Amino acid sequence: MKSIEELVANLNPLEWEKQVYGYMCEQTQGLTAALLEKLDDILMEKRNDGLTVLGFRQRWVITVFGQVLIKRRLYKDKQGNGRFLLDEAIGLDKRSPLSNGVKNLCALLACHMPFGKCEALLGLILPTEPVS
Repeated sequence: MKSIEELVANLNPLEWEKQVYGYMCEQTQGLTAALLEKLDDILMEKRNDGLTVLGFRQRWVITVFGQVLIKRRLYKDKQGNGRFLLDEAIGLDKRSPLSNGVKNLCALLACHMPFGKCEALLGLILPTEPVS
């Protein structure tokens, strides 16, 4: 994460809004990862007796403020099935990296404009960077 000093040192007067927005999103991504890790701790404490912790796994989630790498516990239930209580609690689909907020935004836009325009608009309003 950049410091505020780095932001100021590299500030482009013509792009300042975009740079400040990017900085805020970057800070929010870190906050989200920490918040979800704490939620995962709470879910572990409140889990059913039939769930055994197998370890931790990481996953990228695309949110309205950018991509967030989350760390969550993998459980095994009595039937031997793997489960992620955090994913279930926050409504993440197994095969989609999109948060509910991003899915809802995409669905709303798709109802009102062609795909190409949706993609362009999402590119303007969502901070995106390649997953590393």
